[in-house]
Amino acid sequence: MNFSMNSDNDFYTVDGEFPLVTGLEEIRQITTQELLSVQGDWFVDFDRGLPLYTSILTKTTNQAAVESIYLSYIALLPGIQTIKQFEASFDSLTRTMNISFIAGTQYGALNFTTGGPV
Repeated sequence: MNFSMNSDNDFYTVDGEFPLVTGLEEIRQITTQELLSVQGDWFVDFDRGLPLYTSILTKTTNQAAVESIYLSYIALLPGIQTIKQFEASFDSLTRTMNISFIAGTQYGALNFTTGGPV
């Protein structure tokens, strides 16, 4: 059980209380937060997060390598049991990476889509 976050990834209150999130929505929220984290940013665990600057945003990294990094990272996230479908696309003009996947969880299928600047 975690505190619920809004679409801006901020905590919020309802009647002075922090609402909780469980089940599939909790796994979605954890997945979102983990995919936004960059390795080296959290002082408690410098190894946590995606290796954005060391393995993804390098001159020699290709899309297949980036997809492999994301797949490996997603497979280890809490609540993710299997990855049933995975798709990634990179738009070099907008410098945007879009990732979509369907993952099996104990609560059912998690349909997840994200995208953002790289």
